[in-house]
Amino acid sequence: MTQNFLRARNALLAFKEESEEGVESAPTPATDSVKIEGLSITKNAKRITTNEHTGSLDGEEDLIGGMTVGVSFNVILKGSGAAGVAPEFGGLLKACALAEVVTATAIPASAAAAGAGGSTTVAQLGSSAAGTAGLYTGMPILFTGGVVGDSVIQDYDASKNASLVDEMSAAIDDGVDYQIPANVLYVPASGAVPSLTFHIYRDGLRDVFVGNRGTVSVMWRTGDVCKLSFNFTGIFKERSDVAMPENVAFDASKKLIWKGGRMLIDRQAAACSSFDLDFSNTLTNPDNPNQGEGVDAAQVTGRKITGSVDPTLTLKQTRDAFGDFRSGTPRPLHARMGSVAGNRVAMTVPRARYVDNSDSEREGIMVEGLQYQALGKDDGAYLCFY
Repeated sequence: MTQNFLRARNALLAFKEESEEGVESAPTPATDSVKIEGLSITKNAKRITTNEHTGSLDGEEDLIGGMTVGVSFNVILKGSGAAGVAPEFGGLLKACALAEVVTATAIPASAAAAGAGGSTTVAQLGSSAAGTAGLYTGMPILFTGGVVGDSVIQDYDASKNASLVDEMSAAIDDGVDYQIPANVLYVPASGAVPSLTFHIYRDGLRDVFVGNRGTVSVMWRTGDVCKLSFNFTGIFKERSDVAMPENVAFDASKKLIWKGGRMLIDRQAAACSSFDLDFSNTLTNPDNPNQGEGVDAAQVTGRKITGSVDPTLTLKQTRDAFGDFRSGTPRPLHARMGSVAGNRVAMTVPRARYVDNSDSEREGIMVEGLQYQALGKDDGAYLCFY
């Protein structure tokens, strides 16, 4: 029976990393698919108009030159369900110039005593920890013994001092045990960025796009699901009639709601409705007449991490964000949610410099609109699943 209409709801995205840039690496839908929403496909064809004189007022027909394709969609932020295992959308993050760091087992394997020289905001890690600066930045850390609780490492130095995003209830000393749980961390990178093949199924139609690279933003919303918003650029390869795949498996972890979690500005709890971060990658398709569309696969040529947060306005003695804005003093920003191992998410901006500060109100309550830039080379922001 001929199908007269294609239904937008009946769609699926499968993707796979390419071994050779721009050459199809066919994904297996059953295992290489990801749940998405808000799918949008934009065909960016070069339209060529000529002005040849032909003895008529009518011009020649327009020509269609090379074409790239934009693919955008959202993904709900949650873990894979298993600590130390990347979420199903991890490969998408890698194609947005984020390095994937997998810590498959806890460090140390059993909780061990911290050093004696810590404080409420700094833990000195023991002999089982490596003394490599930045190695554990962005990762979670759990405490038991004299202090019970969890935090995330804002900064880590070669002397094994782990600065925390939280201020703990007491000093972290040798009467406190620590452990970094298994986790998967995504951090900005400037090395080689993998490209992806997309197979997009829509109710019996399949489009294949190759050489996909992109950019991503993270949207935290209080009392709601939080989302990753992806924008990719790729090259069209083919369209064909293919039945919708069956028996597709997705991460079985529960969708997270941002409540009962954390939103910290300079280690202080901040009430807000939103916390956004945009990696703002610059993308270009280099001209190349040897390629079928006259361009090479998209390349990431730059990045400027920016974002916003809208905390309620406080007295100056509580938080002086306006003073920090005027002085250019950077502050750490941090959000996390989830309580079950394998389905906890944390986002940390170790050094956020405010670039705008505006007062407004939200339902009669004064709020600050803080626009910020994340400082640092390949360490401006961290997204962790644990």
